Amino acid sequence: MSLQQTEFQERMARLNAQKQSHPKKAIKTNYIENFGYVFSFVLAFLSGILSVILVRLVSHHMMGAAAIEDLTIGQIAINALVALGTIFAIRTALSIKSKQHLTCQIVGLWVAFMGFHNLSHWFPHPMSVIYTPEFVDHEQSRAAPNSLLFRGVPIYFGEAPEENAFDGQPDNKPDGPRIIRGGNALSSSR
Repeated sequence: MSLQQTEFQERMARLNAQKQSHPKKAIKTNYIENFGYVFSFVLAFLSGILSVILVRLVSHHMMGAAAIEDLTIGQIAINALVALGTIFAIRTALSIKSKQHLTCQIVGLWVAFMGFHNLSHWFPHPMSVIYTPEFVDHEQSRAAPNSLLFRGVPIYFGEAPEENAFDGQPDNKPDGPRIIRGGNALSSSR
């Protein structure tokens, strides 16, 4: 054997001896930290939704009866910018720095803008206390419950309601959320 091969064999023997003298430690899983990490994404998503609710609340009470009508593109853009500002204020207050949490907040903001009318269907009494009964009636007439409203086109989760099942009249509105089994997950009425 050459000198290099002998040195290599000696080094390998030392490494194997060290591995045998130091057994591997069992990795302990901290379930509380893992749960806290996942829960931070849920809180980021909910903070995005909360920012839209707060912006719509402030704009409704500042604009009065004019806030009950459908929002123009400019008003929607202003609401979105103020909601983004609210998101960044929450990020600063809670020292959130990851891009993943910002993404969750923006997704929450987007879902809240598209599904805000569902709160009026699911919680009509609390919404009429926070806003006004006229505002709740207007939001309920915009789209059927359990839907997302994207540029005036409702996207339903579960099955779409029957053609005449929801025509915006108070007597045809469902009392609360409903569980729909079967059907297409996302179907459009148009």
